[in-house]
Amino acid sequence: MTDVDSEVLRIQQMLYAQARANTDRRFKRLYKYITHPEWVSLAVDRVLLNRGSRTAGVDGKARKHYLTDEARRRLAESIMTELAAETYAPRPVRRVYIPKANGQKRPLGIPTIKDRVVQELVRMLLEPIYEGTFLSCSYGFRPNRCTWDALAEVYTFLLPRQRYHMVIEGDIHNCFGTIDHGVLMKQLRRRLLDKQVLRLIWKMLRAGYLEDLQFHETEEGTPQGGIVSPLLANVYMHMLDEWFHEHYLKYTGAQRTVASRCTGRKKPACNLYVRYVRYADDFVVLMRGTPEEAETLKQQVATFIHEQMKMTLSEDKTLITPATTGFDFLGVRNILGAQRSSGRLMPYQLPGRKSVNAFKDKVRQITHPSRDAIHPLERMRALNWLIAGWANYHRWGNAKRTFSSLNNWTNRKVHQMLRRYLATGKRGKNRRPPGWRTTNQRFFRPVADCQNLARKYPKYVTCKPCAYPVTTNERLSS
Repeated sequence: MTDVDSEVLRIQQMLYAQARANTDRRFKRLYKYITHPEWVSLAVDRVLLNRGSRTAGVDGKARKHYLTDEARRRLAESIMTELAAETYAPRPVRRVYIPKANGQKRPLGIPTIKDRVVQELVRMLLEPIYEGTFLSCSYGFRPNRCTWDALAEVYTFLLPRQRYHMVIEGDIHNCFGTIDHGVLMKQLRRRLLDKQVLRLIWKMLRAGYLEDLQFHETEEGTPQGGIVSPLLANVYMHMLDEWFHEHYLKYTGAQRTVASRCTGRKKPACNLYVRYVRYADDFVVLMRGTPEEAETLKQQVATFIHEQMKMTLSEDKTLITPATTGFDFLGVRNILGAQRSSGRLMPYQLPGRKSVNAFKDKVRQITHPSRDAIHPLERMRALNWLIAGWANYHRWGNAKRTFSSLNNWTNRKVHQMLRRYLATGKRGKNRRPPGWRTTNQRFFRPVADCQNLARKYPKYVTCKPCAYPVTTNERLSS
């Protein structure tokens, strides 16, 4: 850690401690930090180290234009000068579309490198303050928290002794695109008293976007792809966290019984035992109650989201299901089922059907005959990256059967691809496809040999032999 990193970290720790100690404190005189040379230089380095900096914004400049120290120094000086004089004006984001799992497209905003640096400065400033503000039920886009932390909490609540067997799956329609700017600024003012920082955030929200060379104003929403957008979305969704905490989460056991007899604001909406876990705009509510009580709670949540947050609860994705039927959350199927040995109910977390189908679709694309012109080594490398990423995500759950099934299925697809490659001669003449044994001897090594390779070439083979095939050339030439 450099001296710059340690100084910025010291200030962030101070802001976090103050926010944690006093939840009602409003911070002021924060703008001086984002104009400090140490903060700006650190933000420039972080943005240019990100893989996304290879993509240019509306100005056409990407990371390759800032490789020299002189270019980075000029970028940092221009940002400090404009921020100090309050003449900085963010440029419109370049809008592109990426495909979604349901066949639709998701809008993505790509800011310029300069705007990304300023957004990183704002994120560095606001994140420690709101980390001391956010509740523990929120997991999305927060440091030292991941999807499996949220899934682990869901697993704990699904244990039979907890008796949370009725589940509400919640999803907000187009969360990032429907954030009301007025409500968001009101939320920010609850913690921030610095008008300069608030004006800077307002400029970012109203920067607009450029699509097909046409400028469009942004009257609501935050651009997906912006560095500060996930933090602002969490600030906005914190309203829902507070609502659940006020009505359900802070009343447990004897406190709930006493609170139900009270009058005024401390009285809970009903006497249900409710647990709530949120990751970004996806959330689940686990409760002890009947389906009728779950429907009542769902309507209350929908009313709050519509009236207070100016958003809409997605009807097709917000479902009420018993835990024994199962529900999907963060690509994982959570279900309360019986053990084969004892017959006791236990929670299981399996790879979701959508996640498995998406994995198969990507394998089909890589091994499709239309891509036979690409060398098998390159295709196997892409397959290894895909398999490693998907397996590392789902390995924390109960995925043994799914892994075994996908292993056999992927092996068949890979062998079909390799047989087609071996059936084509050097001059492009088709030959008789070889058998499975020929393909295995040509491209694969036994597991025992892979273990020997791991001991002989630790630099190239850094993991235990997995069930998925890896070519010999891939291991020795990576």
